[in-house]
Amino acid sequence: MKRIISWLICAIGLLLPWRWRVFYARLIGATMQALYGIIFLLTRFLIRQLRYPDGKK
Repeated sequence: MKRIISWLICAIGLLLPWRWRVFYARLIGATMQALYGIIFLLTRFLIRQLRYPDGKK
């Protein structure tokens, strides 16, 4: 699934004119980093909730 998404991103990037590519690459990079960060924090939070349902550490 991740491979398909990255192929799509690459295809769209190749279709863009070269001036837009730098901006596009930066935008995609920032978006992916933000998504991974949010997913990472959410999974950590969920694991903590499952492990300590009453709020104790």
